[in-house]
Amino acid sequence: MASHFDTSLELRSKRGSKPVFYKHDGTRFSNSVTIKLCVGQTYTMYVYFRPSLVLEKWLIQSERVNFSQVQLPRKWVKEDASVFSADWSTEHFKVSKKGQREEIALHFELERGLILNTSIQVKFYTGDNHATWGQPMHALELSCDSPAQGQTNVNVRRGSIV
Repeated sequence: MASHFDTSLELRSKRGSKPVFYKHDGTRFSNSVTIKLCVGQTYTMYVYFRPSLVLEKWLIQSERVNFSQVQLPRKWVKEDASVFSADWSTEHFKVSKKGQREEIALHFELERGLILNTSIQVKFYTGDNHATWGQPMHALELSCDSPAQGQTNVNVRRGSIV
């Protein structure tokens, strides 16, 4: 297994497969970037691993999600990569109050017992009006190091939204 791997997380609205948007918040919150989502919608998440890794379990906010491995997009066919997708509903979330952000925990259990934990900072809106302002989010890119021998937690060296 490689000592370093890259992970990309894409998030798209299930309605029309539209991209989600994000905004820069500066230092007001724990993360300088906030992803904008609507309550009561379903989103499709795609997680890519380069080089290819097997995803065994996926949790969002400590809830297990059903996921499946999907065919690599044409632009990735020549790469050693794997991609998985899952649908995630925001039905049980409330609209975020002004000045409030939510941390959405993501937990991935990979082959050989590796565990990758990360989170995304989001703000929930009622409709598309404010949620579609800002810059379209193509992916959350994570640069990861495999843990030392006998350890399980992956070290995320760097993360950025593109």
